[in-house]
Amino acid sequence: MNITKQQRRLAQDTQRAQKFAARMVNPCQLILIRHGETDWNRERRLQGQTKPGPPLNELGWKQATVLSKVLQQRYSQVAAVYSSDLLRAVQTAEVLAGPYNLQVRQYPELRERHISVLQGLTYVEAPSQQPEAWAVLQRSSSSCCIPGGGESLDDLRDRMVAALVQIAAQHAGQRVLVISHGGALHATHRAARGYQAKGKVLNCSISVLLVEPSRQLQWHMQVKCMGQANAHPQLAAGLQQCAWTTAKNQQQQQQQ
Repeated sequence: MNITKQQRRLAQDTQRAQKFAARMVNPCQLILIRHGETDWNRERRLQGQTKPGPPLNELGWKQATVLSKVLQQRYSQVAAVYSSDLLRAVQTAEVLAGPYNLQVRQYPELRERHISVLQGLTYVEAPSQQPEAWAVLQRSSSSCCIPGGGESLDDLRDRMVAALVQIAAQHAGQRVLVISHGGALHATHRAARGYQAKGKVLNCSISVLLVEPSRQLQWHMQVKCMGQANAHPQLAAGLQQCAWTTAKNQQQQQQQ
């Protein structure tokens, strides 16, 4: 089987994450956040890893601002803010990092899934213009790569697991904000639960992930949600909160 450059890099990242993990003693709390809304979200246009990608729209900026206030109420201390290097995530991260007087650390490994030739197409355009790639995107199989150099869901999951383990190992005993993307965070939930998560990761939603080593320094999953417990070979995490709380919903509640 031919090993692609992308797969080699993932293997290297995974090995590096395992080395970091072996030195980790105290757990790290990761506050996982999806970026605010963009016009492409509203147009149902596939964003993927288009660089720099669309900026936040007016609602997206409002979502980030409201979310910033929510975070300050919940968390008095945050050690670091990591973000995907795509524009919509960086803009969201900068709003959230400001009140904590922190600089955003851009982390390319936190990008959205690479969907190759589908990037930039709407959900209406994609089936007719790129039928093969669209068919792969719609498949339930997690091992199928999107034609043209795109990622499979398994590739995406493994990339996110490796990235989050590295971040957590550098911030043992601390709390960290991580701003990423809907598909990437959905894959993270799949890794944390051990099965396919249902529902949608909404713009500016919050999920709290506790990353901790086992006594044998082997990574596993403990899911404190839905009464389930599952295993994963690389990441130990307690999914403390799986409430799809959005800044938009918070804003609506405040207005009621």
